Amino acid sequence: MHKYLTIILIISLFSCGGDEVVNPPSVINFYTDDQQFIDELVSINDSIEDASYIIDRITTDFVDSADSQYYRINKLNLSNMGLDSISNTISNLDSLKILYLNNNQLVNLPSSICDINNQLDSLNVEANLLCNPQVPTCIISLEPTMTAFFSSQKECDYQMSVEDRDFINDMISSNWGISENDLEYDSLWAVLNHEDNTKWQEFIEYDELNQKDHVVSRIVQIKYEDFNEEGKSIQIIPSTIEEVDSLKFAYLSNNILDEIPAEFGNLIRLKYLHLDKNQIKSIPESIGGSGSQGLKKLERLILNDNQIDSVSAYLGNLTSLTELDLSRNSLETLPYSLCGFSNIIKIVGNQFGCGCVEYESCFSDLIIDQSCEACGN
Repeated sequence: MHKYLTIILIISLFSCGGDEVVNPPSVINFYTDDQQFIDELVSINDSIEDASYIIDRITTDFVDSADSQYYRINKLNLSNMGLDSISNTISNLDSLKILYLNNNQLVNLPSSICDINNQLDSLNVEANLLCNPQVPTCIISLEPTMTAFFSSQKECDYQMSVEDRDFINDMISSNWGISENDLEYDSLWAVLNHEDNTKWQEFIEYDELNQKDHVVSRIVQIKYEDFNEEGKSIQIIPSTIEEVDSLKFAYLSNNILDEIPAEFGNLIRLKYLHLDKNQIKSIPESIGGSGSQGLKKLERLILNDNQIDSVSAYLGNLTSLTELDLSRNSLETLPYSLCGFSNIIKIVGNQFGCGCVEYESCFSDLIIDQSCEACGN
């Protein structure tokens, strides 16, 4: 049996034909999920004193089933109410067809709004403060371009970098074969672009098209760790990573990556690169500067628990390194250029001293707990 709550109110209802006015009941029973949304909307917005401020903005459908009678919200006009928050439970309004949220103070919207986006005939979010990168992609897609969307908001003096947004799109398409038109896209976008996984920062950049400086929100950190354990299986970092050129911190541990894109070598602001517990077999020379500038600001390069069997001498160019972890790989030797890193390098659990390949004596004190199975010893 449907559970429902009771609100005492007076509203105007129309018949299914839309012409005949039905006398309003003295008591109306909202479906439980709809009532929950109303209650939460009131509780999280100081601009709403009580539910009576909302009721006259609601159009309903009457449901008369064998065991109960109740009303479902069909249209919700919340424009010009000073709202600053929308409850996650908006996704439960599965009879909603029209939603007006324009001319409020909304800084963000819950990603759950994308769950009802396809059922809506009309959705208006104009003239809010939706200027940040965490705005759900289904909302940004209401306009043909990001620039057009941000222009529809109040006081948006910056916008998300198109290149950085494209990188997240490429992560989704490369790893899960999902495009922006697929139903699963919004949920994957919400996961990758969650504030715990992707951090953005505003920068002043020159707009060549308009020939003036403007503020752009850029990605400075990605933390896509343990996705393999969550069943999402990150296998590829797309080459468009090089366009995310404000990136400072990249945490990509515990996935099933088998290679590092050479384009990482162009991320000159990168400080931390964590790629441990993957299936990586080699380190591109571009990381150290072969054919590119290299990661001169890199402080941490964490590559333990992979399948790396050789290291380029170019890594010796990473003069800002404070930690280089190559433990538990398949290394038999290291280039002499890394001798200067002997106080910061970790090489436990490789194949040094197995009698197959000679190694530099500068690493002798670090060669412990080696595995010689691959050498046949």
